[in-house]
Amino acid sequence: MNDNPQSRIAGHLRRESPSLDLWVSALLPVPFFNSKPVEVMFDCENKGVAQFLSEADEALGKFLRVGSDFQLSLSERVYKICSDYIGLIGLRESIEDY
Repeated sequence: MNDNPQSRIAGHLRRESPSLDLWVSALLPVPFFNSKPVEVMFDCENKGVAQFLSEADEALGKFLRVGSDFQLSLSERVYKICSDYIGLIGLRESIEDY
């Protein structure tokens, strides 16, 4: 990836690590998270820069159009996936004690 990659949506990206093709945006408000600003990470390891950023910008644009009202419709599914994963890796007891 070049030294100054630019996401159409997230803007200028900075390299997270010199040894990885992992790039990070500045803080970006995300409606799904009640407009909380978060960094967006771009992992460009397996694709060309132009193709990757084009696909990532398309996906990011769709995600940013999803509002916080969509959270409730996903809550039950997300909880189940998280709960199943915690059970698989053996952390259920630790979580329940917490």
